[in-house]
This record gives sequence, structure tokens and C-alpha cells, in this order.
Amino acid sequence: MRGCFGRLFVICVLCLARNIAGKKYIALLGGTGGVGRKFIDLALDRGHYVKALVRTPSKLSNIEDSNLEIVKGDSTCLDDVKRVVRGTDVLVSCVGNKGSELVMEKTAGNIVQAKPRRSIVLSSLGLGGTSNALKSVFYMLVGKKAVEDYENADEILRNSKTPSVTVVRPTGLSNASARKKYDATNETSFRFTRRIPRADVALFLADMLENTEWDGKCVQLY
Repeated sequence: MRGCFGRLFVICVLCLARNIAGKKYIALLGGTGGVGRKFIDLALDRGHYVKALVRTPSKLSNIEDSNLEIVKGDSTCLDDVKRVVRGTDVLVSCVGNKGSELVMEKTAGNIVQAKPRRSIVLSSLGLGGTSNALKSVFYMLVGKKAVEDYENADEILRNSKTPSVTVVRPTGLSNASARKKYDATNETSFRFTRRIPRADVALFLADMLENTEWDGKCVQLY
């Protein structure tokens, strides 16, 4: 019994020290994509620990940092998501559909079931009733099934009873150089604006690690 209390005390001390230092332990889904890869760099630069669930670990093999743990797995597998969430402070998902492979709805369901302490999940503007016009454009660009997969994922996250789920809906993405700024709002009306660099979406996600302003909300990002 004394040994159990001793281990519990050590765990509590470690957790307290981690929180005081401001270091976050992050479960990351979609770390090899355009936004996810940039998020890793930002999180590591800020001294956080990243546990990245990826299908192909070799895509991150060029990163040499003791604060990066690469876990081979798939966001559509609940056991893999639970494994990467275990022991972390926050889950960040940059997962997106690629071609005909639809993963968003399944990933969203797994996030909810894995029950992370906090979740910050990338979605898209035009979903959740933010813009029917933009949603119609998505139908033409990627097809009805893909849009419905995104919409179902967005709805699962919005309606989940998991605490502190934030759905991030950026406007159109670009590979332009970072402007190092963004405009975040909970207003659902669509704005005609230029696309946002993926680097600036990653910046918002990284800023969210220490900012709980948008916890439990849907945020539109421009």
C-alpha cells in the first residue's frame, strides 16, 4: 500500500511540475500533412512534447528532437488513437481526406471515444452551417461523399459531450509564406477573403495550446 501511495505522489509531482513549466504533452493526428508538419516544428520550438500518430513514420525521420515520439498507427483505428492519447494533455488533429479515402467521420468518432482532456480539431469553413455557398463549391471540387464525410465529422465533434472540444474551420488553405497572423472569430457568416497560409493555421493551433479562449467552441479562421 505504501508503495502505491509513493508512486501516486511521484506522478502528482511530475504532473504539477509539467504544468508549472508550461510544457504540454500533445497527441497529434495528421502530422505528415501540410498543416500538421508545420505544427510539429512550432510545438517543438516552444518546448512541448509531441506524440505523433502516423501511418508512415519515415516521413518524419528527418526530425531529430527528443521531444518528438513517433507512433505508427492510423487515426481510423480506435485502439491507435487511444494509445497516442494516453498520458497527454491535449489532442490536436490535422487529419484530412486525401482523394477518395474518406477518414474524417471515423477519426472524429475515435477522438470522442478516446476521451482526451482537450481536443483541437481541424475542419473547414463552409461546414456546420457557416456558408452554404462555399459548401456548394466544395461539392463541385471534391464531390458529395467527401463533403458529407467532413460534415459528419464536424457534427460528431459539435455534438459530443467530451469536454473542451474545439472545432477549427479555416478558410481556403494555401502554401504561401506565413503572414504570422490570423483572424479568429465565432461569427458564422462567410467572408470573401484571400486564402490563409497553412503555416498560419499551424500557428493558431500552436497558440491554442496555451490559450483556452476557444475551448468547447467552433472557430472560423481567416
